[in-house]
Parts: sequence; structure tokens; C-alpha cells
Amino acid sequence: KAGDIAGAVRVLAAMDEAQVDADVFVYCSVLDACAKVGDTQLAKKVFEQMQARGISPNIVAYASLARPFANRGEWVEVERLAVQLQAEGLLVNEFFVYALLVAYAAAKPRQPQRAEAAFLEFCKHSIKVNKHIMAALSRTVGRARAKQLLREAHDTAQVSHGSAIASRCHR
Repeated sequence: KAGDIAGAVRVLAAMDEAQVDADVFVYCSVLDACAKVGDTQLAKKVFEQMQARGISPNIVAYASLARPFANRGEWVEVERLAVQLQAEGLLVNEFFVYALLVAYAAAKPRQPQRAEAAFLEFCKHSIKVNKHIMAALSRTVGRARAKQLLREAHDTAQVSHGSAIASRCHR
């Protein structure tokens, strides 16, 4: 939980040495540790190792892989991961959308048009809009525009109304 990347890698290596097969959940834990310390290179290496061993990544693995790139503003890489995961038949979830919006906010320069388009697009696909998504969107486009986008999504029937922040997009 503390992002002990060295410890996570040691556990993975020990499992390999003992010929104990790691599953996607073990790899997700290592990817999460990489994300917490912002190590994009190791995260990519671990992800590729998982795939090379025939373990199919799930959305949690993709979201964990996306986080360190997002925090660096590397939105092109996060978008590439979105395309890849969807090509594998996975659905983007709230954690991945949050990472994508963070990438747009952290980018130099910021990417408000991409953030708006992504937000509205993912609202069409049952993404639960939560306070984290709204905060990331607000950092990119401003608070007033983020609220306006939420209203637009609601008005075009892309969002069913619960609370304004915890709305569920298009049931």
C-alpha cells in the first residue's frame, strides 16, 4: 500500500523462482506500487512481463499502468492504453477515465478540448461520474465549465440524475 516497489518486485521474483504462477491480481499489486512511486518504465516492463506469461490484463491492470503516465501529463500514452484495452474487449471504467482526465490536466500545455470530448464520450458508456472525475475535469477546463459539461451530459440524456457529482452516465 505504501508503494514499496522494491518489495513488490522481490515478491514477484520470489514467486517466479519458486515456480508459483502469479495471477493478474499479483501483477496489479506490483503495477499499483509502480504507480504510487511514478515509475513508468518499470510499470511498462511489469505489464509486458504479465502479457508475455499469457496473463490477460484486466481493467484494473490498465488503470494502474495508466496512472504514472497520467501524473506526468503523458496523455498520448494514456490514450494509447485506452485504445489497446478497448481492442482487447475491455470496458473503460471510472478509474481509467480519472487517469485520462488527470493526464490532460497535467499535460504541458493542458488539453481542455480532449478532456471535454473524453468526458462526454465516456458519459455515453455508463461511466459513473464521481467527485474524483469532476475534480480532474475541473483542473483541466475549470470548475464552471466542468459543471456546465455535467449539465450538458445530463440534458442530452447521457447522465441520469442522482446527485450532481455521483451521477451515473447513461444507464
